[in-house]
Amino acid sequence: MESFKVFYSFHYEDVGNFKANIIRNTSKIKCYQGLLSDQSIWEEFKAKNASQIKVRIDSSSLIDADATVVLIGQNTHERRWVKYEIIKSFEAGNTLIGVHINRVKGNIGITRKGLSPFDRLAFRYDENKERLYFLELINGRWQPFEDLPFVNNKTKNSVYVKKTNFIQSIFRRYKDGNLYKLSEFFPEYTWKIGEHNAESLHEWIQESHIWISI
Repeated sequence: MESFKVFYSFHYEDVGNFKANIIRNTSKIKCYQGLLSDQSIWEEFKAKNASQIKVRIDSSSLIDADATVVLIGQNTHERRWVKYEIIKSFEAGNTLIGVHINRVKGNIGITRKGLSPFDRLAFRYDENKERLYFLELINGRWQPFEDLPFVNNKTKNSVYVKKTNFIQSIFRRYKDGNLYKLSEFFPEYTWKIGEHNAESLHEWIQESHIWISI
């Protein structure tokens, strides 16, 4: 059975209310210890400024992970460094999935379902499809994602934009400037205690672990 190195991205408040750690600890039990290895760091750990946080994320095990699992709580979509980890995961070519944790009781009980960060992040490509430019939704408008404005368009990315050949350019099958939400590519699930477990998480990652191109 295929094993995966998993980087969990989450809002630090979901560590404090135990929702995030319930999922992370579940992935370590029984036969799934070794098939799902936790590569995560604290979202904000003890850094005092943005440059320290960036360096910590850029040098973390995210780069070598097979999959990034975004644990989505009530306020995860607002977190600057969760969004940065998502785009760095995209650049690294990680499988990306979202797992809503509102049904996990933790120490505050069941909560409302949070907005998806995948719905609030998007990319568009340039005319030559050399770069992918990232945007985030702020107050109803798409704005450049300043922490990582673009990545080079490479086959190793989580999504690769195929180059336009001569025939396609004639019939305009591809048009630069299109905006693609990340939610168009990366699936989301809702974790339910008593129904989902480490095997479920492994299956979700495995079925999403495919090469995506547009």
